[in-house]
Amino acid sequence: MSDVLANLTNITAPRVPLVDARTNLISREWYRFFLSLFQLTGSGTSTINLTDLQVGPPNPEYGPIVTGGTNSVAVPTAGAVAYGNGIAYAFTGVGSSSQVLTSTGTGTPTWSTPSGGSVTSVGLTAPPIFTVTGSPVTSSGTIAITYSGTALPVANGGTGATTNAGTAFALKGANSDITSITGLTTALSATQGGTAQATYAAGDILYASASNTLAKLGVGTTGQVLKVAAGVPSWATDTATGTVTLVSVVSANGFAGTVATDTSTPAITLTTSISGLLKGNATAVSAAAANIDYVGITAPVTKTADFTVADGESYLINNKTGSTCTATLPTASSWSGRALTFTNYQAQTLVSASSNVVPRAGGAAATAILAATAGVWTTLVSDGTNWLEVAGG
Repeated sequence: MSDVLANLTNITAPRVPLVDARTNLISREWYRFFLSLFQLTGSGTSTINLTDLQVGPPNPEYGPIVTGGTNSVAVPTAGAVAYGNGIAYAFTGVGSSSQVLTSTGTGTPTWSTPSGGSVTSVGLTAPPIFTVTGSPVTSSGTIAITYSGTALPVANGGTGATTNAGTAFALKGANSDITSITGLTTALSATQGGTAQATYAAGDILYASASNTLAKLGVGTTGQVLKVAAGVPSWATDTATGTVTLVSVVSANGFAGTVATDTSTPAITLTTSISGLLKGNATAVSAAAANIDYVGITAPVTKTADFTVADGESYLINNKTGSTCTATLPTASSWSGRALTFTNYQAQTLVSASSNVVPRAGGAAATAILAATAGVWTTLVSDGTNWLEVAGG
């Protein structure tokens, strides 16, 4: 309300025209006057009427609600409570001691005395492990609860006993929940997951002496064996012996044999018909065939004409004169891993009868083995497909 009064404008002088001749709009002076009246009347929300305006500007103490006033001339009594009546603020009367302000849902709130409740007695019951005194309370008083000395049952999370030596109770939960059983006075039985044994000596073994009963058997003496006597284990000396009645030898895989005194103290003599190197195929043993299962050690062989490499030959000398010497090499696929060494004594070329020689530098298989130079040599090794030159000079 104070902001509106600060902008209060006096009535515009009669000499000021209502319409500005230059703009054909309301003049600034009259616009300011009308704006002030509009604001004084609450900017369209106030209940102030023309009669109020004729008397004078609204009192800031009971001006429009939108400008901070009460919109009322009512003066509150000490202890009254302000409330809205839809137009202005009004005040209740003053209630008496212990009264409460009660809303009717609409209209003026009123002071009233609260009605009393219907509870006439309060009582308490508790499990047998507690003793209750002072119950029920019908007007005023105190209810007390104390421990009665009765044990809390296992089913309720207790032990069912009031002393450490009381009635036994069952432990429940995972094995990891039980961290110690040092308080036990006797060993756990077999049916409780124990052994029923409190001590052991070195060499003792456990056995079931009866159904659901474990016992221990002391260590036996050196050489004794564990036997069964009367349905339970026991240590005893092994007196059982065997007697050989007949021994014979079965001839197989090139081996044979003879047995002397075959019914008492047999003596076995083994013989074999196999000579040379032996070979095995995981089932039988037999003689290895030269140039098939192995290549024997042979002396160098000198060739003076075209030749075919024999099965047992490893070192070959070309001493053919007058023309190129042609060698027929073994089939590479039949001799994988076999090595052949050739040397030139003559200045004549040495070639293969087939294109099955791969030069040291690699490439396609050809026929060349040695150049036409005396003294040159080379070593060929079969890879299962061709003969590969692996060394030479």
